[in-house]
Amino acid sequence: PAPSVEARSFALKNLLSRSGDMEELHSHNSNVLWTEIAEVVDLINDPTKLLWRLSVPPKEGANIANSIREFSDADIYFDWGGGLIWVGLSPVTGALSEEIRSLISDIGGHATLMRAPNDIRSITPVFQPQNPGVAALSARIKQNFDPQGILNPGKILLAGL
Repeated sequence: PAPSVEARSFALKNLLSRSGDMEELHSHNSNVLWTEIAEVVDLINDPTKLLWRLSVPPKEGANIANSIREFSDADIYFDWGGGLIWVGLSPVTGALSEEIRSLISDIGGHATLMRAPNDIRSITPVFQPQNPGVAALSARIKQNFDPQGILNPGKILLAGL
C-alpha cells in the first residue's frame, strides 16, 4: 500500500500544482486540523461571534447554509454529514432567530442559541419553539418530574408555551 499511496500523492500534487501552495498533513498536523474542525475551534475561540447549533436532516444541510448566507456573512461548519451545522454570526447582524428558525422549522430541524450577548439572550429563546402538542407534553413531564419548578426554571419551556 505505501508505494501506491506515494504514487497517488505525487500524481495529485502534480495535478493541483497550479492551484497555489499546498501542504501535506502528516499524522500530527492532520490530527490537529481535524480536532480543530470537530471542536469548532475557530467559532468557539471567537467570543465576538453569536453561536448557533442547528440540527437538520443531512440532505438539507447545504441548502440551509446557503440560505443563511443569503442574509448574513455567517461562518459555517458542518458535521454529521451535513446534519449538524454550527453557525457563527457577527453581533452586528443580531441573532437572526426568526430567520434561522423559520428556515429549519418546515424540515423538522431545530436551532439552539449557544452563545450571545445578554441583550440578545434576553429577547431570544435559547431553544427551538416546540409545537403546541409537544410543548404541552413537555410541560406535563416537567411538572411531574419537578413539581416545585426548581430545575432550570423557565429555560426550556418558555419557547413552547
